[in-house]
Amino acid sequence: MKKKSSGTKKATIGVVAAGAVAAAIFYFLGRRKPPGPEGEIDLSNLTISPSTVYPGETVTISVLAINNNTVSTLSKEVTLGGDFMASQTISLAPGASQTVSFTVTPIEERTYVVSVDGLSGTFVCTAEPHSDIRAVSLDISPAFCYVGDTVTISVTVTNFGDSHGVKIIICDVN
Repeated sequence: MKKKSSGTKKATIGVVAAGAVAAAIFYFLGRRKPPGPEGEIDLSNLTISPSTVYPGETVTISVLAINNNTVSTLSKEVTLGGDFMASQTISLAPGASQTVSFTVTPIEERTYVVSVDGLSGTFVCTAEPHSDIRAVSLDISPAFCYVGDTVTISVTVTNFGDSHGVKIIICDVN
């Protein structure tokens, strides 16, 4: 029984050692720096507002930047990518945070993709609603009249647009 017990211990030690090696490789490849004195500025909470606009209206894209370093003031270039390109350099004291914002103005109707240092989202630029009011029929009754007779003129109008609207219709009688 002692051999089975020691074999199990060796396997457990091997798994722990393999886990430690994997963690060390992950750390040394620079994929994530630990918090504390060697910490970095982390970005989170991507916000896109408003999420739907009309062409020519502005959209604000924001992220929260936090300096996780407990000793040094750090600087970072924050880059907006995707369908719009811009960047800002920020400096944060140890433990400080700041909202970093970009303002963009889409001009064509479609879905836009934006990213800020690995965080991504979308917003939609849609056709501005408009009214399209047209006279579709005209009825004059009676069709023939004498001076002093009462004439009724009726106009039927239809809004072919996707929003309410007002149109002035002028009837000119000669």
